[in-house]
Amino acid sequence: ASSPAPATQASPQPNDPLRMQRSKEVADLYYRSVEAYHAGRLEEARTGFQKVIESGLIPPAMEETLKGYIKDIDGRLSRGQGAPR
Repeated sequence: ASSPAPATQASPQPNDPLRMQRSKEVADLYYRSVEAYHAGRLEEARTGFQKVIESGLIPPAMEETLKGYIKDIDGRLSRGQGAPR
């Protein structure tokens, strides 16, 4: 038998394996996108950040941070710049 979920879980959702898998995929995409951003692969990073936002699985504060990354990327691309300094 499996043990019940910890009572400290913040999410009102039960431990849904599909949601947990999707959350892991979004987290992995986030980390790959940050890595791409720092490596100067701005288009790849922008696409990843946009998908993370569209997932609806991140807190509002993190969404605002990612929108800041996207704004920076858009500015760099419009100026023809590469990796952040």
